[in-house]
Amino acid sequence: AWIDLQAIEVNGQFMSKWLYVEQLFSPEYMAELNHMYCALITHLAGHDWEQPVDIFKLPTADAAIIAEAN
Repeated sequence: AWIDLQAIEVNGQFMSKWLYVEQLFSPEYMAELNHMYCALITHLAGHDWEQPVDIFKLPTADAAIIAEAN
């Protein structure tokens, strides 16, 4: 796998670790991905899981790349 997320519980504490190919994913991208993942976990912990999750907005740089490709 090029990217994997390990999420486990240790002594009652949540722990996660990203495993990824450094030549494919920059540290900045992984930091942003981790930020979004933590925001999702925090959101789910405090909200009804049956409701849609609408807390993410496509980053401006990514939206520009998609718009240019289209």
